[in-house]
Amino acid sequence: RNLHTFKGNFSQFDTASVVGELHHLESLLLEARDQVTGFDREYLLQIMQQSQLMPCLENDLEVIINFLGNEFFERKDSFVISKEKLLALEQTIHNILPPSEYQLLLPLLRSLRYRPIKELLKSYPEYVQKMANRLDKQVYPFVIEGDDLLVDSDYYHPFARSLVHVFRNCIDHGLENAETRVILDKDEFGSIRCSIRGEDDRILISISDDGSGIDFVALRQRAISTGLYTLEEANNCTEEQLLELIFYREFSTQTEVSLISGRGVGLSAVKTELENIGGKVTVTSRLGIGTEFLFDLPIVNTDSVLPRIEEEDILDAITASAGYFIADQTGIIFSQASDLQRKAQMVFDRLTAVIIIQGISSNIIALSYSDELLDTLLQGFLIGDIAPEEKEALQADLLTEASNIIIGNSLKRLGTMENLITVSTPIVECSKTSVLKHSQSQILCRDLEEGLYTLTLSLVSMDDGLIEEGIARLQEL
Repeated sequence: RNLHTFKGNFSQFDTASVVGELHHLESLLLEARDQVTGFDREYLLQIMQQSQLMPCLENDLEVIINFLGNEFFERKDSFVISKEKLLALEQTIHNILPPSEYQLLLPLLRSLRYRPIKELLKSYPEYVQKMANRLDKQVYPFVIEGDDLLVDSDYYHPFARSLVHVFRNCIDHGLENAETRVILDKDEFGSIRCSIRGEDDRILISISDDGSGIDFVALRQRAISTGLYTLEEANNCTEEQLLELIFYREFSTQTEVSLISGRGVGLSAVKTELENIGGKVTVTSRLGIGTEFLFDLPIVNTDSVLPRIEEEDILDAITASAGYFIADQTGIIFSQASDLQRKAQMVFDRLTAVIIIQGISSNIIALSYSDELLDTLLQGFLIGDIAPEEKEALQADLLTEASNIIIGNSLKRLGTMENLITVSTPIVECSKTSVLKHSQSQILCRDLEEGLYTLTLSLVSMDDGLIEEGIARLQEL
């Protein structure tokens, strides 16, 4: 019964070899059931040991791997989302989320469309074999080696597609035919290699062959005959300068045009696509040894990693914004600004506005004003005297308004990163002595002073979970 179930399961996947062998085993067991009295364990074991089940399974697996690749069996925790659905999701979050939240999610969402750059080159090993057969040349099979770097395939696809000209040049211009290679004491099979590696924020793609290399004498002569250089200019060119000629449009060292090459268009197309993505290429070649193209590409999907902003930069921006605001509103210019200090706790012993910013940087920011500074600010906003009982309420309103302006203007100093930050309204004003601290965070502080007029700026960086805890602590103060 179990064998019959297994046969049905495997047949759903068209594994013909296994299904056939399971059917054969099923028939043998049915015959044994009819012929053997009782349960003969040894006979059953003998049938199983003589079966070809494992070779059949290996044969079916080989067929699957040939069509789907080795990585197919490594994807049990993966699922496929169509590009169209991802684009629709991108549009949906654009429509319903505030700009700051949308900008935060967008790089992460787009990264779901990234694919290993190897996938963009995976057709070339087979292409090389077919082209070699067409040109009656022998070449060893090869695979794309190196790192599985995830990239935006839409961005890199035109360049990857243009590399067909490089591989074609390796076969047509680079590798000698088998007879010539034997005469030159080389392996009659040529070698082409392609490798990828990541280096800092760059992608390096190397394509090389062990063919005839570039003849610089012929290259100079061709440059002269096509009018690109005079005789004197060509003789003064370095090898590096001459190698740049192979990327010129309509420049070719081939004197005859074929269906494969000779028009001088191929490598020019590669250079165009390379420049479109901000890349560069280095070519090295040794006559009789071979040639290597090393493409240096920028990794453009680094925006999937959200930009960082240091807390010191935020506090510097707030310092500049606060100084400008106070000077503009009161004429007070802070003559002293203390160096940035790190403290274990945030002390509220004066009127203080606390603002939360979240996004690429999650922080609790406090602005503590001396009474003298607040009184001067208040006088600038009011006409005439105010009753003592009204002063406290007006100070709280002023505290909120002034702090909002200072923080808002400071974020503008951060450039485009302003769009990746969400700012809350002040959630607490304290006039009693209170303390806020957290065991996992230190507070960055700076005092701005001019006589009795002081403004203390404090900032503590926390992840989103700790921010929520910090907010709760503040609301208890």
